[in-house]
Amino acid sequence: CSYCGKYFAIPRRNTAEFCNLTVDENGHTCREVGAVKRWAEKKNSDELFKEYRREYKKRFNWIKAGKISPGAFYAWSATAKGKRDECTDGKMSFEKFKEWLAES
Repeated sequence: CSYCGKYFAIPRRNTAEFCNLTVDENGHTCREVGAVKRWAEKKNSDELFKEYRREYKKRFNWIKAGKISPGAFYAWSATAKGKRDECTDGKMSFEKFKEWLAES
């Protein structure tokens, strides 16, 4: 297992990386926890995703504070995802994306 380091029988597919052993008091398994951990490690090394996520969280908190309506937030979110994807595809520079986030 890539998470706990123990050996396990590989079920149905030979690409399994995590076992089904329970790893915490909430009943989470290595498969659940390991997948989330791997995703977080991958995304934490991605500067584009970090910038997007920071702005997303900030604006989402604005809903609770009453600074923005949920509809306006979700409209901004859809546009921001499009801009993030443009940047990922090379159609927009990272600096332009950061400028857009700051201005929007």
